[in-house]
Amino acid sequence: LVPRAWEAPFWSFDSMAKSVLTLFRLSTVKYVSVLEQAMDITEFDKSPQQNASSGYALFFVLFMIVGALFVMNIFVGFIVDGFNVSAKSEVSILYARFIRQLKAHRPPKTLPKHLPQNGVSVSARRFAEGRAFEVWSGLCVTANVIIMMTGHRSASDSFQEFIYWQNLAFLIELVAECLLLAVAYGPRGFFRDGWRVL
Repeated sequence: LVPRAWEAPFWSFDSMAKSVLTLFRLSTVKYVSVLEQAMDITEFDKSPQQNASSGYALFFVLFMIVGALFVMNIFVGFIVDGFNVSAKSEVSILYARFIRQLKAHRPPKTLPKHLPQNGVSVSARRFAEGRAFEVWSGLCVTANVIIMMTGHRSASDSFQEFIYWQNLAFLIELVAECLLLAVAYGPRGFFRDGWRVL
């Protein structure tokens, strides 16, 4: 038989130095392993047991809320306040005037000179420039992002099949959208716009 022993994890509160490092790790929002180790604590010099001290999770949640959100907002507030104090300097006034001039004299965005004039292209262009098409496209992207965020480890077969089919549906929608824009603006107009190519 081989004797077994457990070692204290590196991320712990056993000393001042380790405590500071652990809290720093928590402030970078990498908390899951530290949280699980803390919840497994039993007694001093006793081996850990799964979820023996689940109440310790409350400390980590509060630390994340106060540390990662509240303190970060205060830090960003100080930086923005510093910018606002220096905003009235002569250099910032000249810079703002320069940016205004750039925007005022920017070349206008023009459509390609040779847009297709057949009835199908004109109708497709009218539909593609409409508000309904914009809203539909935005809703499809938003729905796809939300559904993709539900992915998780050890998902059931039915959930993985659902993800596969929704990916396929949104891919078909995206290809149809690209084809519609290619018909509306013609191949040259479609590839000239960098946003469409992306």
